[in-house]
Amino acid sequence: MPRIGQNPMKWVSDVHYPERITSTTIVYIPFLDGYWKESLDVLKLCLGSMRQNTQLPFDLMVFDNGSCEEVQDYLLDLRRRGEIQYLVLSEHNVGKVGAWNILFLAAPGEIIAYCDSDVYFLPGWLEASLEILEEFPEAGIVTAQPIAGGDVSSLWTTQAAQKNPSVLIQTGCLIPEEYLVAHLAGVGDPEKEYERRQINRKDVLLSRGVTQAYATASHFQFTTTKRVVQALFPSDTTIPLGDDHQFDKEMRDLGYWRLATTQYLVHHMGNRVPDLRSELGGISMGIKFSRSGASNSPVPESSKIRFLHSSFVRRILKRVNTISYKLLYK
Repeated sequence: MPRIGQNPMKWVSDVHYPERITSTTIVYIPFLDGYWKESLDVLKLCLGSMRQNTQLPFDLMVFDNGSCEEVQDYLLDLRRRGEIQYLVLSEHNVGKVGAWNILFLAAPGEIIAYCDSDVYFLPGWLEASLEILEEFPEAGIVTAQPIAGGDVSSLWTTQAAQKNPSVLIQTGCLIPEEYLVAHLAGVGDPEKEYERRQINRKDVLLSRGVTQAYATASHFQFTTTKRVVQALFPSDTTIPLGDDHQFDKEMRDLGYWRLATTQYLVHHMGNRVPDLRSELGGISMGIKFSRSGASNSPVPESSKIRFLHSSFVRRILKRVNTISYKLLYK
């Protein structure tokens, strides 16, 4: 049967252009009981905090890795409401790296931010990550939280930085203790993990101009570029939750550094709804909580505080701090 008429799209002159930044996540919640009993609520906190505490425009791309029907219905509802721009529903669990292969190569943005679906975002996380990516083009990934004593790859990042005369290096126990304690609150057996991370601990702080970054990173959250992921993916994968350390090896072989912000700007929640007031304590970076003390009731910070997360303002303040330090101690 011949075609009737012409496709109306032939006369459409404008197309939608994706945002420069694509924020991505992988969701895997096969059941809503047992280990995953609170995971849907954790996911809601993750995506809600991302929207609330990200000031720059971005598209959200979600890869569902074979979740149960209730979770997929929730994601489909967000897609219909325009809160998810790109949604991929997989019939089967293709593994974390398998999902990365699809996500990272399909993401249209020049900048790609990734998080596991149990990450809580704090104000300024993206701006601080982008500042490091801009000042350190050697960076492969930037995590918006310094990881104290938990990243073996910091050695080769440090070795590479030592060969670069434009980078100043400081070592010691530099990452604030409250950052480590807050991060471990979302990790199983935090006391044992805390002791492990103190063994031979040496934080490495890199400085170039007024921008500083720690030589450490994590796979649970990071920001990178399309250029980097195109060089690293697709990657081989054989098991559902693993093989991500191959990602590190390939990054090292290509000469990319793994870096982190100097501030605590993302929080790992785990599989239980956290008491944010207790876990974040004094490092909540401007987040306020309702008077009821509900653990998950953050309200927007005031505009007087928000301006401090501006990349321009931070650069000015850091420059003033650098000049003051040199005048006082050099």
